[in-house]
Amino acid sequence: MFTGATAKKVLKGLTLILTAVFVIILLAWIVTWLKTPAPVSAPGGQSSYEVLEKDNNGEPLVVKFGSSRWKVLEHRNSRLLLIREDIWTELPYNEKNKNVTWETCTLRGYLNGEFYESFSEADRAKIVETTVKTPDSGYTAADGTTWSAPGGNET
Repeated sequence: MFTGATAKKVLKGLTLILTAVFVIILLAWIVTWLKTPAPVSAPGGQSSYEVLEKDNNGEPLVVKFGSSRWKVLEHRNSRLLLIREDIWTELPYNEKNKNVTWETCTLRGYLNGEFYESFSEADRAKIVETTVKTPDSGYTAADGTTWSAPGGNET
């Protein structure tokens, strides 16, 4: 059983590990919603995305959107939920090691800024704005030590 300073070190280490795991998962699952399931002409006659692979029912499995290949995770209500096939870049959840929520982390700033702006104007017009609801989270270690973090405001 950990007590005092040792427990704080364990919690700090656990927090860093959980943050690293979250960042890895988040970067691996960067998603984009598209408004339509079929190629749409963009200015200049270029398609805003191209279906590269289909399943047996003709549903898209892989599309090219922007300059990248994206796997289709879900096709619902004339929208495609996508994940990029390759990792774009590696970034921390937050540049400074301090408690922050999704609302204030530097990774969200990057995704809504530089990453979003890397798409053409025609492609940005196809990306649907969504609201992210981040619930409070917590963890209880085997020794009964608990850790929790507020989810923060909807963004």
